[in-house]
Amino acid sequence: NPPWLDFAVLIKGNCCEYLHNLCEGIFNRKKMSGIEQEPVLQNNGPLVRFRRNDWVRGKNEIHKSYKEAILKSEKQIVILGSYFLPGVMFQNLLKQAAERGVKIKIIVTGKTDVPFVRLAEKYLYRYLLNIGVEIYEWQESVMHGKVMISDDDWGTIGSYNVNYLSHYRSIELNVDVKDAEFSKQASTQFEEIMKNHCLKITNELIRKK
Repeated sequence: NPPWLDFAVLIKGNCCEYLHNLCEGIFNRKKMSGIEQEPVLQNNGPLVRFRRNDWVRGKNEIHKSYKEAILKSEKQIVILGSYFLPGVMFQNLLKQAAERGVKIKIIVTGKTDVPFVRLAEKYLYRYLLNIGVEIYEWQESVMHGKVMISDDDWGTIGSYNVNYLSHYRSIELNVDVKDAEFSKQASTQFEEIMKNHCLKITNELIRKK
């Protein structure tokens, strides 16, 4: 079988001390500080911070990052989302952004390892198209990546899925990166994926299915 489509980012530098302490604390079952990590400047380059969702410890930082980025977006949002099942609040955030003139593109998987989730995703297509979102289905294998790029200088990548399970029940870790070069490279790669490896979903195509 062809490899799944997934993404990761290599992080080096002093911001990783937070990640080390976080993992060590969980391993040793220590009570972690409730203070969120502030963005850390890496070698005069990108601002980086780790974000977590942890229902056991009452953490909802990744969802907060997504929400803040969508509310602040002015130009474009690109979401690569496996198991993409946004709740009503997230749907409304996308609708409000589209009404402000933000161009929104979402890459979802055309093949899946969880068929019932795929059916639920397709149920949302018409709503997303009607509010002005462009939808692209990755066609070549199962997709497992979770990334969002906002405007020209911000992105988040990690294990967080835009769905109820990741929001309320799972333990997830993402990294936020504020850097124009990082966003440019990711956006260029996603544009190539959408152009050459995806099926663009339209209302006409939905009617034919």
